[in-house]
Amino acid sequence: MSIPVKPLFYLLSVYLTLCTLQADEFYRDNTKEVVIDQQRHLMWQDNSVSIDKSLKEAKAYCDDLDLAGYRDWYLPSVDELKSIIKAENYPRCIDNAFENVNADYYWSSTEYSKEYGWIVLFIYEDVSYYHKSDTNYVRCVRRIK
Repeated sequence: MSIPVKPLFYLLSVYLTLCTLQADEFYRDNTKEVVIDQQRHLMWQDNSVSIDKSLKEAKAYCDDLDLAGYRDWYLPSVDELKSIIKAENYPRCIDNAFENVNADYYWSSTEYSKEYGWIVLFIYEDVSYYHKSDTNYVRCVRRIK
């Protein structure tokens, strides 16, 4: 039994369109060292600076960041950080538009409790929490208007 050509062509076209849309969701601006998330209207820091700080220091770093001509950066929420994870990219579970990634935990601004904050691991797609005084990597984000 064979599948009619027209329905098969239609299904293939829909699949390729969806893949293209997903692939275009993130793109890198090499001149500014940022990654743009077009779907969520976010601009992500992606310069070669690796920052390892406590949660308080991470928030201050993002608040003070001057990158790509913008000064309105902030430490992302745990949901914002999870939005750049792409499990199919294992073992580097972050969208391929990002060039500068450490295989370690990154702070989010979301608190787990008074003493702990949520962190995201970009190598195993893991979300956990750490004591706020511990150090983890920082990746800042800003909203695009």
